[in-house]
Amino acid sequence: MKFTRFKEDLRQRLHDPAYAAVFLQSACDDSLEEFLYALREVVAAHGGMTSIAEKTGRGRSSLYKSLSRGGAPSFHTVVDVLHAVGLSLSVRGPAPAETAPPEDSAEERTLATA
Repeated sequence: MKFTRFKEDLRQRLHDPAYAAVFLQSACDDSLEEFLYALREVVAAHGGMTSIAEKTGRGRSSLYKSLSRGGAPSFHTVVDVLHAVGLSLSVRGPAPAETAPPEDSAEERTLATA
């Protein structure tokens, strides 16, 4: 019963585009398999495969197969599904590396105290 309630709560939260975006980004950072699982959850939250298939103009069974475990959706399929649930794809660069300020050389310290 608790798992069912968890799924219901998750799907309710996935209606929020900001929550869904963070959920998908986190899954994408893990692996393609996790991303596809997360995308299936977002699809379920937005009416299921039939509803999303209608919105994307794709066949339900084709969409289901593409997003299933071990599926290999095309780039266009992923973009179309994201648009159907009110999201878009973006690309980000690597996180900026934390850099320590450069150490002063002995010569610079001497000049600063003079």
